[in-house]
Amino acid sequence: MLYTRVAQFVITALQATLWLVPAAHATTFSLQLDSANLTKEEERAAADFIRTLESKLPPKMKSVIGRPIQVRFSRLDSTRNLEVTCGTVEKEGFVAGKVTQSDPDTILLHSGLLRELSAGPDGSRKFACGHKNFYRLAQATLAHELLHVYDSTKHPGSRPLSAREQYQRIAGWRPRLLIGATQKNQQPARLAHPYELTSPQEHSAVNFESFLLDPEYRCRRPAFQRIFSKEFDFEPFSAASCEPNLAVMHSSSAKTTKIDPKRVYQVHYLMAEPGDDSSSGWGHSMLRFVICAPERQTVGPDCLKDVDHHLVVSYRANVSDFKISTWKGLTGKYPSQPFVFKLKDIIKEYSQTELRGLTSIPLKLTENQKDLLVEDQIEQFWVYSGSYYFLTNNCATETRDSIASVVDDSHPFIRSRALTPGGVLEDLEKAKLTDLSVLKNREKAINQGYIIPSYEELALNQSFESLRAHIPKEYRNVKDFLKAPAAARAKVYRALPALLWTRDDIIADFIILESQASLVLDEKLRKEFFRLLESKEHPSSKNLARLAENYRRLQAKLQPWSAAKSGYGIPQHREIDPCLSEHQATLNSLGEEIQELMKSAYDEPLNQEIAETETSLRQLLRWWYQIQENPAQIRARVKSPILP
Repeated sequence: MLYTRVAQFVITALQATLWLVPAAHATTFSLQLDSANLTKEEERAAADFIRTLESKLPPKMKSVIGRPIQVRFSRLDSTRNLEVTCGTVEKEGFVAGKVTQSDPDTILLHSGLLRELSAGPDGSRKFACGHKNFYRLAQATLAHELLHVYDSTKHPGSRPLSAREQYQRIAGWRPRLLIGATQKNQQPARLAHPYELTSPQEHSAVNFESFLLDPEYRCRRPAFQRIFSKEFDFEPFSAASCEPNLAVMHSSSAKTTKIDPKRVYQVHYLMAEPGDDSSSGWGHSMLRFVICAPERQTVGPDCLKDVDHHLVVSYRANVSDFKISTWKGLTGKYPSQPFVFKLKDIIKEYSQTELRGLTSIPLKLTENQKDLLVEDQIEQFWVYSGSYYFLTNNCATETRDSIASVVDDSHPFIRSRALTPGGVLEDLEKAKLTDLSVLKNREKAINQGYIIPSYEELALNQSFESLRAHIPKEYRNVKDFLKAPAAARAKVYRALPALLWTRDDIIADFIILESQASLVLDEKLRKEFFRLLESKEHPSSKNLARLAENYRRLQAKLQPWSAAKSGYGIPQHREIDPCLSEHQATLNSLGEEIQELMKSAYDEPLNQEIAETETSLRQLLRWWYQIQENPAQIRARVKSPILP
């Protein structure tokens, strides 16, 4: 019995002494300097440097790593004089740091950085790009390698950040069929560092550098700011550290427009019907931002009415050629980029010009997911240019990846591999990210803007049928009438009874048809332009080719990464080229010069077709306005058709 009591006392005493073990022996995080081979001055500067960086680290990072990490300075390559090359991005000519698989508890930094640490953050050598000086570069390198240590440490209940499919999607990495991922972005101009494109692991490490050290990171990469803040439950800088630039440029002009996520009521999956040519045979996928009008106080369902303010993000091939090459489209020779349009422009392009209807389906996103998607698309506008493949990296896959980037790895849509607009819609429905019930009542859906019929259905067929009794039977349908020569259509107008010229509804219907005929003629002129451009025998071909090349060069200056002169991610206001409006004005002037040259190059029948179409439309419009102003006087005056 005595021996038992003594044994219990000894065990209790031993347990108590465990709390007296020095902290250095516990499994807690700390950065420990290996001072071997360092001078006293180097040791002091390196220790201060390490302490400063450690104080900036998120508590969660320290907790997850949970062990001492040694920092050792070593000559990692043969470089003695450290240099940084500033091109479009920062590029070091040396290995600044690394962690080896054989010793994952040690971070190696280039010993050439020691002299920069001794000079301090203000005295360190400076360069014009990236981190701006070698002291900050050393800080970024240590933070970079620590993220690798964090990433390779076992995470209870989840995969490492860079291994998560959501992170990879938003970072531009697309999962391969069997293993790994491939980077889609081919545009390095607005990267924080070209190393981002090496692997998802390097992408996360490069971005962690900026998240931890750059006060402007939240404004340059707001989507990734959200991701890192959520991952670490940590904000390195206050929200007032920079002024967000939420502007994008309209793709039809150099004008900018602001997209405030808090003013976006909904994001819709917008889909155009299939077209007639091979490149549009599956339809077209887009994202529609339902943005509330500035004067609207509440962000809610009424914002659906503010169509003048709605914007559309459309991923498409950036075709610098004046004629699309199917072969280039199949082999990825065209860049894939997000273009931003007003919804009205998209309706004109698809519904009116191409006679293709549109379906706009709300995505069922949380407020955070909606904000993340909007912020990511703003950044993609400024930084992204991939390779467009008609079959495998097209509008559908780009839109699919954009939506997948805002759902976590457990969400079923993250596994979508759809390649067509219809396939993406099916996967969205299966994943319960859309509600197709808004389309059940077609008339109601049209009134609410969920269905935008083709202009043929919406107006042309109706106008044609209302005029059926006054149009010769040789024109079986509206398309036959629109394809008829301008002189033949004018003959139909001249044959109308005089009394009909007093009815504004009849004139309005003919205006609708003649306006559409003008669009059909525009397509014919576009094809003639391509023919003349490729012709080497026509006297205007050389001048036309010269103007076309100048037009292409000027267009390049209006590319987002050309419009922003420095920095990474979304440009700050100070970085936007102040000459954008001048470039656009010159581009417009050049376009007019090309049009004038084309007029002189067209043959006589085509120029006559242009003139007769313009004359008919102008006279119809003039007469319609006169009816509106004084209908009684017009009725008394009309005795014969207005067209001679």
